[in-house]
Amino acid sequence: LWAVLALASSAPQCFGACDACGVAPRIIDGINVPQSAFPTVGLIGDSDAGYFYCSGTLIAPHFVLCAAHCVVDPSSGQSTVQPTHGMFKLGGVIYKTVRVYFNPTFKGDVSLDKEGAIDLSIWELNQDVPGVTPSPLNRTPPTVGQTLTLAGYGEQGTGTKGVDGTFPPDGTLDTGHAPIDTLTATFIKWNFRSVAPPNQESDTAPGDSGG
Repeated sequence: LWAVLALASSAPQCFGACDACGVAPRIIDGINVPQSAFPTVGLIGDSDAGYFYCSGTLIAPHFVLCAAHCVVDPSSGQSTVQPTHGMFKLGGVIYKTVRVYFNPTFKGDVSLDKEGAIDLSIWELNQDVPGVTPSPLNRTPPTVGQTLTLAGYGEQGTGTKGVDGTFPPDGTLDTGHAPIDTLTATFIKWNFRSVAPPNQESDTAPGDSGG
């Protein structure tokens, strides 16, 4: 069982695609597409903070997969989201959580890129999301060279200049592709290379975690 989740800083930033503002972990050198192209990928947030800051993927009618670093304090390793205060926005509708779980091996910043630390969280919603078929979990072992599809609501930019402070317009998200370069027992990794089309690669940025 594996999932690809974008890793990046959890410091809040202005998230142009949300109702309020804020982002934690960009599709760099990607393309902008309608939300309907990825109907299970939505926005993750905290009602106490009042904004959305990560992306999340619906994997069951009322369960959303995200990154642990979107819910864990980077210093203390403790949850920053109260069980009923999590938010998942999909198709213009905001769903509240009843519980937010994160893998106990993840302890915050000390766990980033540490073998054996599982940077995954599960957000249990208070109701099923109607009319959306959840994304299936891939149970086939990945291989080096396999193409990853990246999709998220994070900051935009280019490989030559970096992030530019913009976010996907309302009703859209960004997507791109990258080949797997390294596999370990815990991680699926890629090394972003800024190359021109048709071999263009994409990378993640603040706000994409969980897509």
